[in-house]
Amino acid sequence: MSLTKTLTATATCLLSCILIYDHQTVEFEAYQSETRQPKTTKIVLSTKKSTSSVDLPAFTKLDNLKSIEVLDQRLTSKPSGSKVDYIRETLVKTNLKYPYLKIKESFIHNPLTDELEEKEALIYSANQLIVSHMSTNSSTSDDFSEEQIFEVAENVFLVSLNEATLDSVDDAIASKAGNPAYHFVEPNYLKSIGSVIPNDSNFSSLWGMNNSNDVDIDAPEAWQIQTGSSEVVVGVIDTGVSYTHPDLNDNIWTNEGETGTDANGKDKATNGIDDDGNGYIDDVYGWDFYNNDNDPDDDNGHGTHCAGTIGAEGNNNIGVTGVTWDVKIMPLKFLGGNGSGYLSDAIAAIEYATNMGAEMTSNSWGGGGYSNAMHSVIADAENNDILFIAAAGNSRLNSDTSPQYPAAYNLSNIISVAAVDRYGNLASFSNYGKSSVDLGAPGVSIYSTWINNGYRSISGTSMACPHVSGAAALLLSSKPNASASEVKSLLLSNTHSLASLTGKTITGGFLNINNSIRALADNDDTTYKAADLLSPTNGADLSGSEVVFSWNEGQNINNYELLVGSTLGGSEYYNHLGSELSISVQGLPTDGSVIYVRLISHTDASTLQNDYSFTAFESLLPPLASKLTSPSSGTRIMSGTTTFKLDDGHRINYNWIYIGTSRGSHNYYGGPAYNGSISVNMTIRSKYVYVRAWSYTEENKWIYKDYRFRSNRTSTNASYSQITSPVSGSIIKQNRKINVRWANAQNVQRTYLSVKTKKGFAYRGYVSGTRKSVKIPKDAGYVKIRLYSRINGRWKSQTKTYEVH
Repeated sequence: MSLTKTLTATATCLLSCILIYDHQTVEFEAYQSETRQPKTTKIVLSTKKSTSSVDLPAFTKLDNLKSIEVLDQRLTSKPSGSKVDYIRETLVKTNLKYPYLKIKESFIHNPLTDELEEKEALIYSANQLIVSHMSTNSSTSDDFSEEQIFEVAENVFLVSLNEATLDSVDDAIASKAGNPAYHFVEPNYLKSIGSVIPNDSNFSSLWGMNNSNDVDIDAPEAWQIQTGSSEVVVGVIDTGVSYTHPDLNDNIWTNEGETGTDANGKDKATNGIDDDGNGYIDDVYGWDFYNNDNDPDDDNGHGTHCAGTIGAEGNNNIGVTGVTWDVKIMPLKFLGGNGSGYLSDAIAAIEYATNMGAEMTSNSWGGGGYSNAMHSVIADAENNDILFIAAAGNSRLNSDTSPQYPAAYNLSNIISVAAVDRYGNLASFSNYGKSSVDLGAPGVSIYSTWINNGYRSISGTSMACPHVSGAAALLLSSKPNASASEVKSLLLSNTHSLASLTGKTITGGFLNINNSIRALADNDDTTYKAADLLSPTNGADLSGSEVVFSWNEGQNINNYELLVGSTLGGSEYYNHLGSELSISVQGLPTDGSVIYVRLISHTDASTLQNDYSFTAFESLLPPLASKLTSPSSGTRIMSGTTTFKLDDGHRINYNWIYIGTSRGSHNYYGGPAYNGSISVNMTIRSKYVYVRAWSYTEENKWIYKDYRFRSNRTSTNASYSQITSPVSGSIIKQNRKINVRWANAQNVQRTYLSVKTKKGFAYRGYVSGTRKSVKIPKDAGYVKIRLYSRINGRWKSQTKTYEVH
C-alpha cells in the first residue's frame, strides 16, 4: 500500500504505519525534529512463522532539500542470491527539476559492531531513462512517443515514462534487456556535490598553496617559472560560476562565435540566434543545463569556490589567487541551487566542453551507479585529448570496493583526487583507493571565492579536485601542445610522498605543482624532433625529372617546408610549405648535377632542419601516385560534407582513398575515388583528419601518399530549414487551422516544430515531411512559429511571429 509523508526543515513528525510486501509485514517508524536526526530507524518484519526487529540507518538522503514527500516505500529482507541483508526502496517527490525520485538503499550486517550499515545508495529519476541505440539510424520513437523523447547528446536520449512508481524504471529497463536494437538503457541517476563540510573560522590564508610545515603544493616556487595563460580553457562542471565576481571576471571564458555583431548589425550575444551553430543560443559564457538557458550563474556557491581555486586572478591586490593566475574558466551549470542535478544534464555539459574546445574539465560532484552513457561521453573526451579531473568523494569509502562515479570509471583521462588536511592527514571524510584514487590534494578548510562577490572556507574532495585542475592548467600554460596523458603523467610522477596516502592512493603522494612544472622544464629540450626524409635515401641517384619526396612526422611538428635547389638551402626547383608528408617535384635536371634538399620542421618553439643531397640522371619516369589537390594544405576540415579531389598521377590505372582519424584508417570513408573525386559526410570528433590516397599502377602495384588536416571539432555552419508558409507579414485568423510549411535544408536529420500563442502551445513535437496543420485557439493574441532542424548533429532554428485577428 502507499505511504505518504511530508518532511520539512522545521516540522516534527512521528509516523507509524504498515507496509505489505512479499507476504511480509513491515512496521516503519521515523522521527525528525528541528535539532536532531535519529541514528537508526526501527524496522519490524513479521511472517506467519516468526517476527524479528532490526535497526536500519535513518532516512537522511536528500536532506539538503527544503521538502520531501514520500509517496511509497518497500523493504526486502535477505534478497535471494544477494550479498546484502536488506534493501529499502523509497519513492519520493522533491523540489528538483525532475521531481520524482527512487532511492534504493542496501544494508549489510557488520559482525564487529553487530549493526546494520549502509552499503550503497542509488538515487535516480523514478520516471526517466537514458537510452542509446546500436545504430544512429534507429528511432527511439519505435518504443516511445515523440513527446517523451529529448536528445541530450549524440545518440543519447532522455526518455520520460508515463508514470512514476517504485518499479517504473526497473521494469522498463528489464523489458529492453537483450534487445539488440539498444546499445544501453539505464536510469537517469541523480548527481550531487556531495557533503561539503563548512568551516566558519576566519581562516583567510591559502595553506594549500604555501604551508609552513611544507604540506602544500609549492605554488610560489612554481610561479617562478609560470603563472598561467589565457589560452588554456578549463570547463567547470558544477553549480555554475559567479562570472561577475571581481576575482574571476577577467578569467571567464567567452564564446567567440557569440560575440561581435551579426549580418544585421545586432549584438550576437543577445540576438536570439545560434550564431556559431553549436545548438545553443547566445551561449556567451557557457550554458545552464539545469534550467536550460544561457546564464550559468551560480546560485549555490560550490562552483564559484572551485573556480576560484583553479583560477582566481593572481597579483591583482584583492581576494585570493588560483593555482593558475591566468586561465579561461568555462562555466557549465548542471547542478541546481540545492547542489543536486541529473545524469542527463551532466552528459550534455561534458559533451559541450568537448565540442567547444576545453582542454580539461573539473568535476567536483558524484553519485549514482555506473552509467554507460556517462562512460561513453567521458571516453569521447578522452579521444579528443581532454582531461577529466574528478573528486574521489566524501563517503569515507574504499573506492576499490565501493566505487563512486564519475571518478571511478576506468578511463585513462580521469584523475581521481582525495582530500588532505593542512597537517598531511587523509581527510576523515575522503574516499580513498590503492588502485582507484590517483593522488591527494588540499581539501580541508580551503578558502576561495563565493557568490555575491564573497569568500568562504569549506572542505571536501570537491576542494581538492580544483587544485589538481589548476595545476594541470599551469602545466598546459608552459607546454600548450602537451597531451592529456603527458599532463597526467607529470602530475602523478612528481607528487610529494605522505605517509597517510601510502596504500590509500595509486601514487601514495600529494600534489606538488613545483615538482611537475620543473620536470616539464627539464625535459622540454627533448620534446621536439625534426622530420627525416624517408625517400629517396640520402645520396641516392635520382631517375627522371619528377621525383616524390616523402618523410616521417617528426615530433610535435606543426608543418613542413621543403626546399629543392642547386645549392644547399636553395629553392629554384621547388619551395613548398604545408602539412603533407610527401611531395611530387617535377622539372628536375637530368644532367648528372647535384640536387640539394632541405627539409624544415616548424614547431611552436623554433624551426628544425635536415639537409640531403642527390645526383640526377635521366631514365624512364616511374609511376607516380595521384596527389590530393583539394582540400588544399592548411584547410581545416569541419563536420559536414567535404569533397576530396585527386589529380591523375602518372602511369596510374585507378585510385582508392582512405579517410579516418589516424594514418591509414578509414572509419570516415574507404573506397574508390571515381574520376578522382569523392564527397564524404563526416561528423568530426578528432583533432586531425588523415587522408591516404592509394594509386594502382600500370605495374600492378599499390603506391600511396598521406595527408593530414586539422579539424575544428565543431559542426559546419550549415543553413537551416526555412518556413515558407504562412509568409512573413500574414495575419492569422483565430479558431482556424493554419498550414505550416517549410523547405528542408540539406542533410536534415530531424525536424521539431513549436507553434506558440498567448494561451500556450498550440503544437510542439517532432515532425516529418514539410507541412503540419495546426489549429489556432480563440484569443490567441499572436502566433510564434519556431522550426528546429538537426543538421550534422547540431540543432539550428528559425522563428517567425504573426498577428492574430
